[in-house]
Amino acid sequence: MNDHAEYQLHPDQLLAMRVRLMVEEYRAVHQLLMFRLEAMEQRLPLTAAGIGAMLVATGALPKLSQVVLLVGLPFAILFWVRSIILHAASKEDAKERIREIELEVAHLCGQPVIRFQSEHPSATGPVGGRTAKQAIYLAIIVGFVALTLCYSLFWILVDDERFLVLYNTGLGLCGLSILHALFLFAHRRPSDLEN
Repeated sequence: MNDHAEYQLHPDQLLAMRVRLMVEEYRAVHQLLMFRLEAMEQRLPLTAAGIGAMLVATGALPKLSQVVLLVGLPFAILFWVRSIILHAASKEDAKERIREIELEVAHLCGQPVIRFQSEHPSATGPVGGRTAKQAIYLAIIVGFVALTLCYSLFWILVDDERFLVLYNTGLGLCGLSILHALFLFAHRRPSDLEN
């Protein structure tokens, strides 16, 4: 007789255990989704306000500090916009995984048990939903306006055309990096996620 026979589980027990484990994953992914959503919602207004305050305060700084600020600010804008795009991508993947878990649990149980995401209006369209897209659009608009203001202020402050060419090149590279992140976001699969 098998010594381990007493530890073997009945198929119904295995099914119940599998469903419980999937529900725990569902909760963990839902918490990640909430974190990503809050991060996007908090970063947008706070960072946009911070960028605006720095641009307004530029006039009160000494000339060297103004130039340093205007050189560093585009990089801050670049990383901010890219982080919003990455949060949106992660949010999209979390929502997709939640939908997959709901469908798998429904299949195992023989009927829909948890079904918010699988029956949500965004289930038929892009899984990231409206919030992720709007956050990306808003970050790009704020970023573009801020980069344009940076260029305008730099052009007023710096008379040397060589520095303007270098600055334009830097702004162009920032813009290309943002476009690259958007391209990757638009044409990626869930397994391509970095975060």
